[in-house]
Amino acid sequence: MDEQELGKYYAQRTLLKREVLPEHVANAAAVLTSAELSHTTGLHIPVDAGVAAAFLR
Repeated sequence: MDEQELGKYYAQRTLLKREVLPEHVANAAAVLTSAELSHTTGLHIPVDAGVAAAFLR
């Protein structure tokens, strides 16, 4: 498989059928470190476009 097609291949394996890019993870990290969530603890935000839910056991 061509390296250029890997993103599309893995995107098809998610519920949202979208690629997860570094900027998506950075956006989640920015939200977690912002003052808007200063009273939140123990938060887990999966940034995986639904890949875990796509492969239910």
